[in-house]
Amino acid sequence: MQNSTFSFEDNDGFNIFVNKWAPDSGVIKGIIQLAHGMAGRSERWIHVAEALTSAGYIVYANDHRGHGLTAKEEKNLGIIEPGGWAGCVGDLKQLLDIIKKENKDKPIFYIGFSWGSYMGQDLIQEYGEEYKGSIFLGTTGKKEKLFLLKLLLKIIIKKDGSNAKAHKLWDLAIKPFSEPFQPNKTDNDWRTSDLEVLKKFEADPLTGFIETNGFFKGFGDGFSKIWNKKNEQKIPKNLPIYCLSGANDVTNHYTEDMLVLINRYKGYGIADLSYKIYDGDVRHEIHNEKVKEEVFADIISWLDSHL
Repeated sequence: MQNSTFSFEDNDGFNIFVNKWAPDSGVIKGIIQLAHGMAGRSERWIHVAEALTSAGYIVYANDHRGHGLTAKEEKNLGIIEPGGWAGCVGDLKQLLDIIKKENKDKPIFYIGFSWGSYMGQDLIQEYGEEYKGSIFLGTTGKKEKLFLLKLLLKIIIKKDGSNAKAHKLWDLAIKPFSEPFQPNKTDNDWRTSDLEVLKKFEADPLTGFIETNGFFKGFGDGFSKIWNKKNEQKIPKNLPIYCLSGANDVTNHYTEDMLVLINRYKGYGIADLSYKIYDGDVRHEIHNEKVKEEVFADIISWLDSHL
């Protein structure tokens, strides 16, 4: 696998870092735009890129603003303002435009994990016709307590500021994710059952950090936008969508919230809509679980069938 990197300046002045992985040789089937999740970075997806490039796909994955080598320093982690949610989605659109220029006449697929899948829901509402298909990993679609989240953030930001670490919200909303997996080995047991993966995640100074108040405000803004009925109905009815989740993913209430999203999409008449749930103790990061090879094979099979 060949690896190269580049950066582009986005519309809000952030210098967005991008990893590009390509096959060593052979025919290129298509292009993947890959989007990582909260407190992550594209570098954590090298093993996924290896599987995809081996199957004939080129992979582009940016470090979102406030993350990875876009943030560069710990003091910048979690900061997505100015621009917030809309700016983050705009960065993905800018990268899509770059991908299209570099790969004329090649089908482009979107793969988004967690936060990356939420932004993907926004992307396909606005630019769905530019993708050949979309895969969402560890996604959700339930509007529960959204009003309370936005109200709480308004109070916290007024007191502490947008760029302050969201310790209160983290303790309230994120820490409890690990409670079902006691005795906990790390603070991130909800992510994956693979302890070595978790150790690397927590040891990396650019991953596993507490996000900012502004970051979570972006979630509130984004969820209000993407789960609005009129916006969801903008998704092209002929856009293939594939959702994957572990049965033990606490972030979507053990797949319940993913199925809520799928049922809404079905109601809008999206024709090619499928999903798979991996049984057993398969947590949020399905690409880092014992079933990861099965996950890779399923993704590649779906991609190949939608070229």
